[in-house]
Amino acid sequence: RIVAVVLFLVLFLQPVAVLGATEGSSSGSATVGNATPTISSPQLTDTASNDKAGGQIDVWTEYWVTVTIGDGNQLTDLDTVVFKIWGPSSTEGGTDSETSHYTFKYTQGTDTWEEVGPDAAGDSHLVVADCQDPADQTQSSGTFRLAFKLAKVAERTTSATWTIKIIVTDDSGASASDSSLSFGVNFYAELTVNDASHGWSGLSPGDSDVALTDPADGDIDITVTANAVFDIQAKGSGDLTSGVNTIPLGNVKIHCLLYTSPSPRDLSTSRMP
Repeated sequence: RIVAVVLFLVLFLQPVAVLGATEGSSSGSATVGNATPTISSPQLTDTASNDKAGGQIDVWTEYWVTVTIGDGNQLTDLDTVVFKIWGPSSTEGGTDSETSHYTFKYTQGTDTWEEVGPDAAGDSHLVVADCQDPADQTQSSGTFRLAFKLAKVAERTTSATWTIKIIVTDDSGASASDSSLSFGVNFYAELTVNDASHGWSGLSPGDSDVALTDPADGDIDITVTANAVFDIQAKGSGDLTSGVNTIPLGNVKIHCLLYTSPSPRDLSTSRMP
């Protein structure tokens, strides 16, 4: 019993050891590899979001190319997003022209859209106000939208032989591309009569082969803008009259200087080739 008590007292009186806390540090580094950008869900639509991929579009009308772009290093790692659009008479590396080749670019560093060509100075084929890019580019993916319109002379095709290629490149030079979108271009033509009036002066009965005296150059100039081969036709509204005097319309001849061997033809109230 005494032993038991002594033992108990010894254990009870045993001082508790207090251990002091200590700290250390280790410096190090980690290398994060570059992630190649990605492209997904490319779309070609009109401004009402109607699908136009594989279909026909009109010149001088706004359309949108929308695409989701990803980068595992965040979108801030992107350098450029380039959109190349070309027709069957050109190639991806062709020279920019209103007829067959267009290049547009988004630059991440300056957060700007631009038309590289054919109108680098005026951006006349880029609708900057409707182009979009992600507001928060610290995300790993986002939606980009190119708003563009083709020139009135963009070559006509009856099938989807125009190609859209999207190329995204990051700051390390890694890139991805997609050329799955295509479309065709409808026919377009417009005609302007440059000389608003014409006429003869000093005519006498029996005169023949008298050229116009108004305009002074003796012909009626017209301007045609078209994206394919076209025909020019002409017709008259009726006989030429002045009071009771009449010159039958059939006595008026017309010829087109575009022809290799222009041959005068009688005017009529019907269109003629």
